[in-house]
Amino acid sequence: MSIPLRVLMVEDSPDDALILLRELGRAGYDALYERVETGDAFQAALNRQKWDLVVADWHLPGFSGPAALLMWKQAGLDIPFLILSGVVSEAEAVAAMKAGAHDYIRKGNPARLIPAIERELREAEMRRRNRQLEESARQSETIDMIGRFAAHVAAEFKETLVRISGSAAALMAILADHGPGRKEVENIQEAAHHASLLTLQLAALSQSRGSRCTAVDVNAVISASSDTLRRILGKAVRLSTSLEPSLGKVMADRSQIEQLVLNLVANARETAGQNGKILIETANTELDENYIPQSMEIKPGKYVALWVRDSGRGIERRARARIFEPFYTGLPRGRDTGLSMTLVYNIVRQNGGDIRVESEPGKGTAFTVYLPRVEEVEARAEAVEAPAAAPVAAAGAGTVLLVEDDEASRGAVRDALAGAGHAVLEARDGRTARLIDRNFAAPIHLLLTTVMLSDMSGSDLAGEMAQTRPGLKVLFSCACTDPSEALIRSGRLVVDKHGPVQELVEKVRLILSEQNPAVTAETGDRR
Repeated sequence: MSIPLRVLMVEDSPDDALILLRELGRAGYDALYERVETGDAFQAALNRQKWDLVVADWHLPGFSGPAALLMWKQAGLDIPFLILSGVVSEAEAVAAMKAGAHDYIRKGNPARLIPAIERELREAEMRRRNRQLEESARQSETIDMIGRFAAHVAAEFKETLVRISGSAAALMAILADHGPGRKEVENIQEAAHHASLLTLQLAALSQSRGSRCTAVDVNAVISASSDTLRRILGKAVRLSTSLEPSLGKVMADRSQIEQLVLNLVANARETAGQNGKILIETANTELDENYIPQSMEIKPGKYVALWVRDSGRGIERRARARIFEPFYTGLPRGRDTGLSMTLVYNIVRQNGGDIRVESEPGKGTAFTVYLPRVEEVEARAEAVEAPAAAPVAAAGAGTVLLVEDDEASRGAVRDALAGAGHAVLEARDGRTARLIDRNFAAPIHLLLTTVMLSDMSGSDLAGEMAQTRPGLKVLFSCACTDPSEALIRSGRLVVDKHGPVQELVEKVRLILSEQNPAVTAETGDRR
């Protein structure tokens, strides 16, 4: 099998060029070449495409090897530059080597020509790989540092947002629909929601590799997210999909794959422009050593490939080189935090994959994600483990659905409620709570949820559950300062999530006692 090689020749003799090509062919190279004789032609060739090798004669009628060498250095290229000449003095050869040429070979000496070319190609590849490793290590170190900082900021900022959202929710319940101040409070809520999305990105950026990995169907994630993606894109950008019907699965945290797709599409929206088009594609693919691009750090094997392409303005070369750096963004101020593509890179690398970006100004952009494919994974329906709602003896006890994204807080409240005789169903987010609501046939007497969850508001969750569980009581836990009076006046029952846990347990007991003193005797289907 021939080895492709792109050769740029600075040579005025077609015969000498053919001799070089013949020697390369004998050595197993399939040379794509261009022969130039002038400085303008040489510069144009350098600008037009990438080359693996430059071979220059020393003396030409209107040009020279030294002049080509200077132009090559000014272009900043790290590819072999060899002098191949029939008439050159020893002093000139030494000067050429000092100026940066990698070797000097006399014409008519094929025995040294091919070994010199192969040596320089190997050394150029080693330099490229070393730069890649250094850049990868630097980027990983930067991402780890940003991740630690992000975890701290996300935790602190989340508490602030909970207070803002809780207070805004209380005001919205008090204010008349079109009364003074309502528009301002709506603006506060919208700003808090936007800030919560940033907090989620910060939290996701700081996640360790201890995510909950399962066999994930990427097609299913894309299909389930289609409504959300179209809302993000609006009417100005058209979204289409081309999904492999028999797509394999990948081992990953489903929420990370959802975030990956969301961020790629959101980024494509910004580059697609008005009346743009975005295409999401998936396919099974197998990469071997000959196909894997040199810039990628994955092993040969079976992969799931995900493409997100847009028809927009494209990304310049310098921006492409930095697109995954933390806090770097080529978008206007306020349109991107500079974390979305870093998060994409982090998710892909954490799950053993790699990502490529291909783009040219005016010709759109394509991101290609490769994730290792899981073979012969047994399909399992997603199940939520929930305790049976067994009758409990304590007065005012019942079944409580506890929704809290902070694991430590959730554990403390769960243990306290269980100790008081309640049956406790746990959910870390709105999505899990919905699954429990749908699959748990026995009564749920109380929904205990934070005001702001990671994926939706507690109010929205309560509204949804009220449709299928008439009479459901709801208790919000809120970190805002003394929110109870305002929110209770609005008809909401609230407890301070940072207060003593026994106060919360007592609040639950009172609510359930008011609902039905004989709640412990309830049986039967939820509907």
